[in-house]
Amino acid sequence: MASGSLLPSGNYASTSLAFNGLYWFNAFGREDIRTYVGLGIAWLTEVDIDFEQGGQELSYSGDSIGVQLLAGARYEIGERWFLDAGMRYLNAGEVTMDGEGAAPGRVRADYEPWSATFGVGWRF
Repeated sequence: MASGSLLPSGNYASTSLAFNGLYWFNAFGREDIRTYVGLGIAWLTEVDIDFEQGGQELSYSGDSIGVQLLAGARYEIGERWFLDAGMRYLNAGEVTMDGEGAAPGRVRADYEPWSATFGVGWRF
């Protein structure tokens, strides 16, 4: 709600910088697949949420600190190449975002996204 009215649509985006510790283990009994779990701390450099109200965009932005849990697996496809897939859960608690431009006041929101990740890597 903003100014007493329901906001019908919106979107959010965030960027973060994280420091993670991983514990590697062999859950599948194969040398070419390694699994991991991890824990980390993340600095959300920006959490941005935009709402549309009456054709006008209301934008709010803030930052926070959070913790994340990770789990995944890495498949070796060659001596230097690998595939990596995982899940991440980030909990930043309640994030306070200030209005930008014409957006009035502040917005507070619980921020707990889940992410699925997939990557291709090369070791040098």
